[in-house]
Amino acid sequence: MAFYNESMLTRDQILTLKNQALALISQAQDLQDLEQIRQNYLGRKGQLNQLFRSIAKIDPAQKQTLGQVLNETKQSIELSIATKG
Repeated sequence: MAFYNESMLTRDQILTLKNQALALISQAQDLQDLEQIRQNYLGRKGQLNQLFRSIAKIDPAQKQTLGQVLNETKQSIELSIATKG
C-alpha cells in the first residue's frame, strides 16, 4: 500500500520517504536489517519503485523535477546502505 496519492506526488513526500529510510539505515543493527530496508525501499516492489512508476501519471511539468529528486533519493539510500554495510 502506497503512502502517497499517485496523482498528487510531491517533492516533500519523496524527501519524507528519504528521511525515513536514512533514519532506519542509521538505526540498523546488522546486515540483515540493512537488507530488509533495501528491499522495502529499493526492491522490485519497494516504495521507491512505486514512486518511479507513478511518475508517468503526474503532470508533465513536474516529471523532470520529481524524477531528479527520486533519482537523488535512490542514490542517497544506496550510498547510505553501502556505507553502513
